[in-house]
Amino acid sequence: MPTPTDNYPQLRPVPSQGTSTGLTLGVCTYNRGPAIVQTLEAICAMSRVGGRVAELIVIDNASTDDTPAVVDAFIARAASAPAPTDAPALPIRRVVEPRQGLAQARRRLIEECQTELVAFLDDDVLPEPAWAEAMIRVMDQHPRCGVAGGKVRLNFETGPTKIALRYASFLARQDLGENELLVSEPTRSLVGAAMCLRKPSVIATGWLESQSMPDRQGATLSSGGDNELCIRLRRAGFEIRYTPHAIVDHLIPERRQTVEYLAKLGAGIGSSIPFIKLLAHDNPTPQWAQTQLRLAQTRQARAMIFEWRREYRPIRLAEHEGRVEGWRRVLEKLSGSGRESGHAKRT
Repeated sequence: MPTPTDNYPQLRPVPSQGTSTGLTLGVCTYNRGPAIVQTLEAICAMSRVGGRVAELIVIDNASTDDTPAVVDAFIARAASAPAPTDAPALPIRRVVEPRQGLAQARRRLIEECQTELVAFLDDDVLPEPAWAEAMIRVMDQHPRCGVAGGKVRLNFETGPTKIALRYASFLARQDLGENELLVSEPTRSLVGAAMCLRKPSVIATGWLESQSMPDRQGATLSSGGDNELCIRLRRAGFEIRYTPHAIVDHLIPERRQTVEYLAKLGAGIGSSIPFIKLLAHDNPTPQWAQTQLRLAQTRQARAMIFEWRREYRPIRLAEHEGRVEGWRRVLEKLSGSGRESGHAKRT
């Protein structure tokens, strides 16, 4: 069993700075059922970083299956399990968020946490033992860092299929290299499958009051919430940082490797890209959006004419269709007809 510092022995130990700089681990889930257990087990196996990892909160986003019972049973078992050597047993609680949507669940998580740092961990990732320590280290070393992330490896249940490897980025694969870096490009962000945020920084962006992008809701595959958070933090003057020492495996079942699933996912990603560009733009105008819409329509037409590879065509066309629809909505918003609905307001 590797120790928490095996991945980066060259770095100095993380100093204990009290609960004010503690980290709350959060998992937002919807109808994950028994499959969530392996994620919760991996989280509980992480280093507690001398007690700085304060709590695990599972946000149940109005699940309709046996997820609540599965999580509650895990909490009961964990309470009686032997504690790790570096801290007391990790407190775990389940919180129900009745409003559907990943953005709503994440907002509830931030509201519930009592620490300066909060981590988003998807309910299908397996963090390595050193993940939390690597995140705390980045936040300690860079006080202006608003969000940090690391490597996200794809762990395929079967295969992988050729098409899944081709569209690995759709499945949240993230590898920005072997060096820590500042992510500074205006529209570039970190994937939300595993990231650590500074709560006061998020509050300063106004994201808790309103979101422009609803992100995933139930079984839908809309996306873009991760990008919105990163762009808002960057525009508010905070840093986005990557470290290769924080590693998670993202579990990919066979059904997520099909052309049908990837096409649906591509449509959601495509429709979010225009809104990401809108958020990052300093002075967007209807004329700018109209130009972008025409470019998207041209690219869609070219793909319809020239993309005849059977396995790629449905995905490419779905992504282009999503982009065209996204730019139409951005144009409507900037032209005034969608101005009132520009944010997913808090209810």
